[in-house]
Amino acid sequence: MRVFTTVIGLWVWAATTFGQATPAPTATDPLYVHNPPIRLVYGSRSERHRADRRTVKDAHQRMARLLTDAGIPFIRITDRDVERRGLPGGRIAIYPHNPHMTKAEVNRLIRFMDRGGKVIAFYSVPPSLTEAMGIRQIGWRKAKHADELHTIAFTDEVERGYPQSILQNSWNMQQAKPIGDAAQVVGWWRSRGGKKGQPAVLRSARGQFITHILTHGDNAEKQRFILASLVSLDRAIAHQLVNAHMQHATAPLHNGDLEAHIALFVDHLTAQQKADIASHVHKAKDDLASIAEPSSPAAPLEVARTLDVIGSATRHIQRARMLAYPKWNTPYRAMWCHDARGIPGWTWEQSAKYLADHNINMVFVNMLWGGRAYYPSDHLPPADDLPESADYLRDCLAACKKYGIELHVWKVNFNLHGAPRKFVERMRREGRLQTDKRGKELPWLAPSHPANFKLERDSMLEVVRKYDVAGIHFDYIRYPHANADYSAVARKRFQLDIASLPTSRKPTYQQWREDQVSRLVEAVSRGSRRIKPHVKISAAVFGDYPKCRTNVGQDWQLWAERGWVDFLCPMNYTENIHDLTKWTTHQRAILPNDFPLLPGVGITASNSRLSPAQTADQLMTIRVLGANGFVLYQFNPQTAAVHLPALRLGVLTDQ
Repeated sequence: MRVFTTVIGLWVWAATTFGQATPAPTATDPLYVHNPPIRLVYGSRSERHRADRRTVKDAHQRMARLLTDAGIPFIRITDRDVERRGLPGGRIAIYPHNPHMTKAEVNRLIRFMDRGGKVIAFYSVPPSLTEAMGIRQIGWRKAKHADELHTIAFTDEVERGYPQSILQNSWNMQQAKPIGDAAQVVGWWRSRGGKKGQPAVLRSARGQFITHILTHGDNAEKQRFILASLVSLDRAIAHQLVNAHMQHATAPLHNGDLEAHIALFVDHLTAQQKADIASHVHKAKDDLASIAEPSSPAAPLEVARTLDVIGSATRHIQRARMLAYPKWNTPYRAMWCHDARGIPGWTWEQSAKYLADHNINMVFVNMLWGGRAYYPSDHLPPADDLPESADYLRDCLAACKKYGIELHVWKVNFNLHGAPRKFVERMRREGRLQTDKRGKELPWLAPSHPANFKLERDSMLEVVRKYDVAGIHFDYIRYPHANADYSAVARKRFQLDIASLPTSRKPTYQQWREDQVSRLVEAVSRGSRRIKPHVKISAAVFGDYPKCRTNVGQDWQLWAERGWVDFLCPMNYTENIHDLTKWTTHQRAILPNDFPLLPGVGITASNSRLSPAQTADQLMTIRVLGANGFVLYQFNPQTAAVHLPALRLGVLTDQ
């Protein structure tokens, strides 16, 4: 075991010292010697619009990641750059989500298209721009139901290199149609059940319009969609783009990265694993040997065939890499699931079986919030999207028990997101909501209000009384930010609480805020242990201790030391292995030696999107740093389809 740990430690040292940067493209590729012809345009004007700035930045970063991971060279510019100078040297401009374009910027783009440039625009651009592309927008529309805008299908475009479909799970769209024969529909919306809907992707000789932003997930197919879109619009650069994509995708074979990765763990692999790895490496090399350089300009069918072979080689390389990771047979192999239904479209029977088949033995399912529940509750109103007489908690528990999975019921504390309107209005009338220092109302319950304390405590203990769950799980067990809570009830309770204390024992307001949160953790813990001593108590917490005490009143070190929680799950969501190492090392150091630490790994979190290999790298890192297990965020269609099968090859293998 000592030798094995040392090997992993050497791997972590290498990863943190040298990083995991993508190999640089070769200098012989003309797209890298000169200015890349692709411009990715950031909508900087959206920074002044609170409602849009986060989604605009997120869409831009997502597109940049997809382009980078596909080996597609590009230059980032801003909307102000376009307005001032146009797009000199550019041939294709990509607008991932730019809702605040000016008339001057649109006019620049129209002149750019008049000179032969192409524009790929998503969702939010002005109608005047798409009109110039031969595409008419006919109005915004919200999805009729959660599964209506599930995928975009490209059935008739596969021979041009497009994927069969891309997963979206979109929530709204811009309706659009071709203007006469100026454009054509190349992608259609389809529901989860496969029903064909409205146009999703429209292409003309001047550009392409996609009626929603690209959402998270299904990255490999979305990379192919972007590459095929670029090639279809500008065949003259097709062979350069395909060559760049091939060099990027297959670099691990050529630069020795894959060989070094396998060699590090080779002594701990079974004979069958070694044989499987060798087979995948051999198949990847055979695929690459069969690729001929595309002609210039490349025909769409030629590009499609080349992409298929590159995709095959890439999959073999990825499988070889995932097979080499050593198994982590920890008793804490968990996932968060934010959807009380499990995977949308599946029953809990299907979801639980899938988790068990992939060696996940714990699941934290979000069954209740500050103002709603997904089961019949005596304390909280039913969620608006909970069907009458439904009990998702009952269904989930039965399925988890059948397949040997621990169910830990996850509560979002205090937060009233998604609560029925009448319930929120009642909380407002009763003075039970938080405010910031300026008196602005926040949609959170005030922890210091006695009725809120009782509601939070009783709703969690209700789960323990009514259901035979393995655990209860705190989340958002804090204030929303450092500027809360300064409501009338909080100020009044603070004065009452300190009135009888001597000056030497009077807490600061900051300490008092922490106490309001901690007393709920203590009360739930003591109550649960009286009802069912075996039920485990845990919390998802901010990883930046002790900063989280000052900012949001969350003193989770105290909870561990007092025995109020059985384990903690710091949300260590990052794509940076250095940050993960720093955070996990600190967390392990400040907790008791025998206290279980289960860091959260953000596969599909708002600030981290990890590939299967990155996920495995992070699991190895926290393992050697003393973590007792892990929680993956989160169980959804993307992680079920991509990450769990890949992790099952190595980290979560049976072998």
